[in-house]
Amino acid sequence: MCNRQAEPRAVASSPGVLEPRGQRLLGLDGLRALAVSAVIISHLSAVPLGAPATIAQHGCAWIARAVAAAQLGQLGVKLFFVISGFIITHLLLQEERRKSGINLRLFWLRRLVRILPPLLGYLLVIFLLSCVYPHINPKPAEYWAALSFSVGWWTQSGWWLGHTWSLSIEEQFYLLWPVLFAVLMPRTRDAYLLWSAVALLVIIAAIDLAFAPAWASSTYLIPANFVFLAGGCALAMLRQHGRGWLESAWLMRPVNCLALIMALMLLSRLASRNWGFTISGALDARLPLVLSHTLEAIALALFVQLALRSCATEAPAQSWLHKAIAWVLQRRAMLWLGKLSYSLYLWQQLFVGRFGEANWQQWPINLILTFMAAWLSYRCLEQPFFALRERWKH
Repeated sequence: MCNRQAEPRAVASSPGVLEPRGQRLLGLDGLRALAVSAVIISHLSAVPLGAPATIAQHGCAWIARAVAAAQLGQLGVKLFFVISGFIITHLLLQEERRKSGINLRLFWLRRLVRILPPLLGYLLVIFLLSCVYPHINPKPAEYWAALSFSVGWWTQSGWWLGHTWSLSIEEQFYLLWPVLFAVLMPRTRDAYLLWSAVALLVIIAAIDLAFAPAWASSTYLIPANFVFLAGGCALAMLRQHGRGWLESAWLMRPVNCLALIMALMLLSRLASRNWGFTISGALDARLPLVLSHTLEAIALALFVQLALRSCATEAPAQSWLHKAIAWVLQRRAMLWLGKLSYSLYLWQQLFVGRFGEANWQQWPINLILTFMAAWLSYRCLEQPFFALRERWKH
């Protein structure tokens, strides 16, 4: 039975202010909506095996080409990583301030209860469908990799469970970062030590990308993506301890912030190309990726900050651009998409798949079923655990 639980109330936020426990930061659901929409649009417009797919089949091939050129799906997942790094660090800072310490056991239980029930529901449905439809055929190792959050380390998943690579990366991050936070924070009240820890982790990720064997720099492993998670961590700490940086007069102007974000994204694309410069063998191949990811992570972190500030109703002298951003992110449809974003991310892989052969995997039925399945997953496998997660915060 689907139980309906009261959700945490959304509140406005401003840099340097930690919101009371149980309240949501305005703007985050809108950002999640943008991220999951980017993934779904990318999969809808994908061109598998050289043949036009969903959108291209309906006379809109230019949309498919534009989405592919913008790498929209990858951008959506990277935005999810930045949001995750920000939220987790924000919650850790709240708990440390409230309790003067971090309960790692309860933290990990809350994360498991957040991630595992919808994932188990999706895996069960995939298994049942595989008994009926031969083209849905994950291997047993793929199920175990998804359940153990180890996708990419010892096995690669096919399409139907392939998107669980991002869940694996986030769970690995949830294991590593809170431990480092809990060890460092009680030893000092100097926030810059914690800020230095994030910088160190970014450097480690860069070293992994630059010098590790080719398999370790895979797109689907944590070394290649930690810089995006670390970007979110850094933003959360700067909002608490580095207000001078985020509230500089130049950066507070939304036009300047947007221009900086666009410039960083452009530089990221340029940095990812091989311009013929030679340093050393392995470094030549991976340094462009390190630089590109770092610039992109900074741009996405600034985008999250711009969104949060735009939705902060008490922020002084809101410009028309701030208000426009807030208007978009705070629409009811965006808030609804944001709340469904995790379930939407799980279920779009089944219905909006590039290898769909059944009638229910064809446009536009597939998109309708994606939202129906995500809504049921949210109501039955997410909402019932809200109260339990709140109790574990005490």
